[in-house]
Amino acid sequence: MQPHYHSIGRLRPTAAAGTDTSVAAAASRPAAVDITIEPGPNNSRCIWAGIDVAVPAEAVYAALTAYEQLGTFIPGLAENRCLERYADGCRLLQVGKQELGLGLKFRARALLRIREHPAGMPPRLLSRSPNSPRRSTASSKGGGSRGFEPRWPLPLPRGMSPWPDNLSSGWGSSSSGSSSEEEGSWSEWKYLRPRSPLSAPASDISFELVEGDFTAFKGLWRIQPAGDATCRLSYSLFVRPQPWLLVGLIEGRIQGEICANLAAVKAHVERQAGGQTGGGPAAPQPSRR
Repeated sequence: MQPHYHSIGRLRPTAAAGTDTSVAAAASRPAAVDITIEPGPNNSRCIWAGIDVAVPAEAVYAALTAYEQLGTFIPGLAENRCLERYADGCRLLQVGKQELGLGLKFRARALLRIREHPAGMPPRLLSRSPNSPRRSTASSKGGGSRGFEPRWPLPLPRGMSPWPDNLSSGWGSSSSGSSSEEEGSWSEWKYLRPRSPLSAPASDISFELVEGDFTAFKGLWRIQPAGDATCRLSYSLFVRPQPWLLVGLIEGRIQGEICANLAAVKAHVERQAGGQTGGGPAAPQPSRR
């Protein structure tokens, strides 16, 4: 069956309690957020999003790694607490809350392990979409293949990871492993490769669920310079709710939250840059669609 892809943009986020209202007001103006959603295996979704930001890449990276301050400008967070700092990141507890109408509320808790990759995540830890055609390598005699490659690998038990705790060291330079790993073959154990129109060097911030109200929730923020004072902010997410909740029922909420979050980050850093230079917030960039 042909997978269904969705693209949206120009959502208007609303201010959450404790959010800087001036940032929320700036974020509520139309902002060109590119977003694509694809079905994943076993009640999951793969999501890619991106937005152009009129500040240097370093400013966006600094804002996203100021973990204690995320709740002041990212909407929809009822709670945001940095529980423990590490040399390469932190453990971050976030609770999201949304009004669904008719007196109903949606609340989700996630304890995340955040890891910083200032020079970019090693390519072998990045994955293509599960809907991408699988690449096969013919044998030297022709007609052969590498044999069976599982398309939907079974997930490890919660809390267990096949990757060492210091992901940023050693993996990038290793020449061992299969060619499919080097090519970024699909695996739930990896991170979805962000989709960006740029080929510039990237700084990445990864997050992965330790425990919470999802079965799987892992992804990546990617920041790439696009000029002297502009950058591209990209985001990827693999998400699977609890088995009793069909992902289609919350898909719209998830995509709305992602668009609102990217717009809020853009508004926050551009407002900060405007204050430092004595000007106002930078104008939203027009959509390139």
